[in-house]
Order: sequence, then structure tokens, then C-alpha cells
Amino acid sequence: MAAFLALSTWAVLAFFPLSSASPTSKETLLGISLGDGRDDLVAKFGKPERHWTGSPWQEKSDALGLVLRPEDLTADQTWQGYESISWSKEQVCAVLKDNTLQAMVIRQPARAENGRGLRVGDNESKLERLYSEKPEIGTADAPPSIAKGFRKSASWIKVYRYNALGTGFEVRDEKVRSMSLFRPQPD
Repeated sequence: MAAFLALSTWAVLAFFPLSSASPTSKETLLGISLGDGRDDLVAKFGKPERHWTGSPWQEKSDALGLVLRPEDLTADQTWQGYESISWSKEQVCAVLKDNTLQAMVIRQPARAENGRGLRVGDNESKLERLYSEKPEIGTADAPPSIAKGFRKSASWIKVYRYNALGTGFEVRDEKVRSMSLFRPQPD
């Protein structure tokens, strides 16, 4: 009987792993969280490859992905004191105000992991299992990608936003393709 209980407990934990962070804890990406300073980012990723000031969207870059919105950063759309920095050919992008992290996006193929143990490249089902909170889900057109083998790649991206947590994800072909941090917002 004890062996059966032990085996049953192991099977449940293997199929439904416990997340490494509680749902109410502060969201992180690669150990970085909102409020961290520019020096923390440089220590983690090295000297930025790209830098621009003002609106993060002025450069028409894909670095910020589809999850972040201007209202996630500032209500009045004034961009005084804001700067954006990126690394790894814009696979990692951070938005700072007065040298303090306000938002961050990490895109595939960077193998990023967040505080709950979700990684870029994980299945959508793992995202849904680790985040029991109700997301805002939308879709957006996706740029064409090279399909592997004979499998046709999706022509759209599913965007998961967990506004109260300040995190979001882009999912394409049932895989997490990017992770974002932004200021939590009341529902």
C-alpha cells in the first residue's frame, strides 16, 4: 500500500509539476524583475547592442513583440526619461525609465526561463498549466516562418496577457515564442 501511495504521488507530481513561484509572487524573466536597474541588466546580458531614447515603438522594431502596449508604460504617452536597450539581435529588449526597468521582452530563440519555470520553446499546454489565472487572449497576424519538414506553420500568433500579474506570452504553432514583463494592472 505504501509503495502504491509513493508511486501515485510521484506520478501526480511528474504530470503536474509544482511551479517554482507562487501565483502571487513577483514575475521574473531570467531572474530579472521590474524595478531592477540598468546595471543589473548589463551585468546579466553585457553591453547593449542597440540603444534608443523616447518612445520604444519609434524605431519600428520587432523587439517589443505583440504583448506590450504603450499604455503598459505610461498613461499620457510622454516618453521623457525613457530608453530602450536590446541584445542578441533584439531577442532581448528592455525598456527603462530613469535607469529603472519598466518592461522587458525575450523572444525565441533565446532560451529564457521565468520564475514559474516556463521557458521560451515550451508547449502552450505548459503555459496554461503554470498560469491558472484567467488571461486576456488575442490573436495577431504572424510573419511567415520556415516550416520544419512538411508541417505548415501557423499564420497567426496567440497573445496571452496576464494584466494583473504584469506578464504576457506569444504562442505560435503551440509553442511559447516570447515572454514579456510589464507593470501589473488591475483587472
